[in-house]
Amino acid sequence: MIAVAIGFVGGGLGAMLGIGGGAIFVPGLVILVDTEQATAQGVSLIAIVATAIVATVQHARKGNVSFRAAAWIIPAAIVFGAGGAAVATQLDTDTLRTIFGALLLILASRLMYSARPRRRSHSV
Repeated sequence: MIAVAIGFVGGGLGAMLGIGGGAIFVPGLVILVDTEQATAQGVSLIAIVATAIVATVQHARKGNVSFRAAAWIIPAAIVFGAGGAAVATQLDTDTLRTIFGALLLILASRLMYSARPRRRSHSV
């Protein structure tokens, strides 16, 4: 039942915010379901495929998809995704978890920094 809740939250937030359900799926599976880090990442990746297909259709209907940008991003993502998976499968659980956690912290701090109100300078 917890896995279903993780699916709801990760799928909904991933599709709504574009954060990638992995930011929810992986920690949820590791912390709440006691799944090994590498297995959680594997489950997350397959779940993201399904989420991405459904969310892309919805966003494309609203004109929010640049297929031109995707044509550049997708080949690079495939090549480096294969490389990243090859590296990840060679790392021990603690190292993989540390890298994942550090990346989440960096991304969260960058997002919070970019979301803060900007001061406007007033010229006289």
